[in-house]
Amino acid sequence: MAIWAVLPVKTLGNAKQRLGGVLGPRERRALFGAMLEDVLGALSRVPGLAGIAVVSRDPDVAALARRYGARLIVEDRDGGQTAAVTAAARQLAAEGVGGMITVPGDVPLITPADIEAVLASHGAAPAMTIVPARDGRGSNCIACSPPGAIGFAFGDGSFERHLEAARKAGITPRVVERPGLGLDIDSPADLALLLERPGDTAAQRYLARNGIAAPRASERLDRDTALALADESDLAAMMEAARALRDEGHGNVVSYSRKVFIPLTQLCRDVCHYCTFAQPPRKGERAYMSLDAVLAVARAGAEAGCKEALFTLGDKPELRYRVAREELAALGHETTISYLAEAAELVL
Repeated sequence: MAIWAVLPVKTLGNAKQRLGGVLGPRERRALFGAMLEDVLGALSRVPGLAGIAVVSRDPDVAALARRYGARLIVEDRDGGQTAAVTAAARQLAAEGVGGMITVPGDVPLITPADIEAVLASHGAAPAMTIVPARDGRGSNCIACSPPGAIGFAFGDGSFERHLEAARKAGITPRVVERPGLGLDIDSPADLALLLERPGDTAAQRYLARNGIAAPRASERLDRDTALALADESDLAAMMEAARALRDEGHGNVVSYSRKVFIPLTQLCRDVCHYCTFAQPPRKGERAYMSLDAVLAVARAGAEAGCKEALFTLGDKPELRYRVAREELAALGHETTISYLAEAAELVL
């Protein structure tokens, strides 16, 4: 049975946006190009494949595909991985091709042995064989016979969706674990793993040649990286970079401060709504905690093991509310800050 490899590739300028927190646009483009070479190089060395089809509208990708003897299926627009693979499956099926195996372009550690292992496990049509991503959620390789045996639905959680799609089509899916093929480079954490793995891929050579290292929590950002972060507009990429740095520096340790909060007053002269505790005066409620109440909260905190007392209060509520001025006067103070000083000294 003839099986074609299908490689969907978006335009290089839009590739790897989630790495924007650690790599600039040119670096992301160059890295993705290197990863494509790794994938195309591995596929071209698999004798069991009848051919390679690259689905893209990028002229640079087309030139790279021709270098490896791949066929080009041109997209009208970047419709995403699902649309690209579905279109290729439909076209191959119309041409009478018996099966296809699709891989993404960002798995630089792929080897011919990975593809051969999937093909060896793949059964007679109708059949579906899948390689999960390292997190067990994504689908990093799917072999289908015939090409449109299942409906494709890539993205987060696609591994389970594809298994279910196979079962609904009456196919018992086969799962093959391949560590190299399971590592797709989407986030700074993935990039760090690639740098740690042994190998001599085009992607690893590019990173080494350009002095690009994984983000380290113990190192200060250099000027270029800091400027790249300042220009980054992709919030998801920024959060991913921050998460990687946090995990690098602290692992799974959760820290906290042993402090007790003492809400001296919830009144405030401002209306910015920044402090969620702020509220206007309420009939029948005190404007300020009494000193006895302050001490009771502080002692309860000390008994619970707290080491700090944090007073919360609004900004000069006596300038806005008469009830605040009257209660402060009854407490022997003209200002909230003066009363805070007495309460703090008492807690100490």
